[in-house]
Amino acid sequence: MLKKRIILINVISMLIAFVLCDMVTILLVYRNNVADVSERYQRDLDETATGLGSKYAANGDLETLKFYLKRQEDYYLVCYKTSGTDEDYGEKVYNHTLYGYDFYGSVNYKKNNVYLRFGDKVYAPITAKYMDLRFYYLCDVTTAFNKTWRTALVIVGVTVTVFAIMLFILIRLTKRILDPVASLKERAIKLSEGIYDTGIEITSKDEIGDLSRTFDTMAEKIKLREEELSESERRKTLLMANLSHELRTPMTSMSGYAELLLNAKLSEEDRETALMYMQSECGRLSRLSGKMMKLLSLDQDQELVRKKVSASKLFANVCRICGGVADDRNIRLICSENGEDFTVDEDLMTEVLVNLVDNAIKASPEGAEITITARDKSISVTDKGRGIPGDEIHKILEPFYMVDKSRSRKSGGAGLGLAIVKLILDKHNATLEINSTLGQGTSMNLHFV
Repeated sequence: MLKKRIILINVISMLIAFVLCDMVTILLVYRNNVADVSERYQRDLDETATGLGSKYAANGDLETLKFYLKRQEDYYLVCYKTSGTDEDYGEKVYNHTLYGYDFYGSVNYKKNNVYLRFGDKVYAPITAKYMDLRFYYLCDVTTAFNKTWRTALVIVGVTVTVFAIMLFILIRLTKRILDPVASLKERAIKLSEGIYDTGIEITSKDEIGDLSRTFDTMAEKIKLREEELSESERRKTLLMANLSHELRTPMTSMSGYAELLLNAKLSEEDRETALMYMQSECGRLSRLSGKMMKLLSLDQDQELVRKKVSASKLFANVCRICGGVADDRNIRLICSENGEDFTVDEDLMTEVLVNLVDNAIKASPEGAEITITARDKSISVTDKGRGIPGDEIHKILEPFYMVDKSRSRKSGGAGLGLAIVKLILDKHNATLEINSTLGQGTSMNLHFV
């Protein structure tokens, strides 16, 4: 677990740091206490050795030396007269201590920081030399030694206390830092289960907070994407259901006419009527399937290739495609523009205008006029036809919805034109505004960003 590893690493690091600091501190305390006492005794012993040794050198009489040694009245001072090398102990001159000469001969005076403990006393052995005389001394460092240990115990106690406080702070900080990570983990698990609203908020302004906010953004985008996919799937399901419904009537009719042609003896006129109806229904089914394919292709996430297209060119395309149908009904198409340009996909925007004009032609009486107008960032298609009931305006953009179903089927409609228009406009980030009055006409207004 990450939290335990971080705490363990920090605990080990703090322990090492505290131990090193304590060692250095205790050594400094020792230096100030025990070592200073030993050095002071060493200086006194050097002065004593020089003074006594000079008196001995003046006459060479050991008895005189012993006399002066006794006058020192120091029960920790020992004197030898060496013979041969410095390591050889010769004549025993003076020893008024509680320990024999052999004891002093066994002490390693060349080794630093040697301490001797006798009962509750601690001694530091020191030595001094003058000519062939060697002086030994046991300096009492009990007080300094005990003071050092007491100080060391205080330092260790303070260290343990500080370490405990630091450990408590470390655990709290680690928990505060890593708890948001644990929350993010919990949210990730819920996100994988499809739960997007976890109800967990991280308000810190550090990197963890940034990560949390990025995570929230990601979760929101995933949620929106899933909703879009669900909506797309719902629309496709609805399209297929409506398509099945739309196909059932012409297929049933064609099947009935086909059976009639096979099993009944019809006159040439009735036979021709049946075949013409079947041909008409086949054409409607072909147009229906084509619009379905168009609708499904527009529902995919595909980038449009946009370029600047003049309103005059768009209007010319519409007049070329819809002119024949309008002429058959003696309907006049009036185009009005002032050199406006629109950044669009030319083919798709032509499809939009063709659908709107085609609907206007179907809704208009013979001899009527339909106006196509471009102004700034908008295009409008206006007719003076039947109009749309107010309670149905918001429904006409749904696939397969038709205001007058019988009239629409007779004219070859399937209720997909405006659904295709809406998808194309969504691709262009454009909107469709519908203004209609029943019995007076309709105005379809395209607004571009």
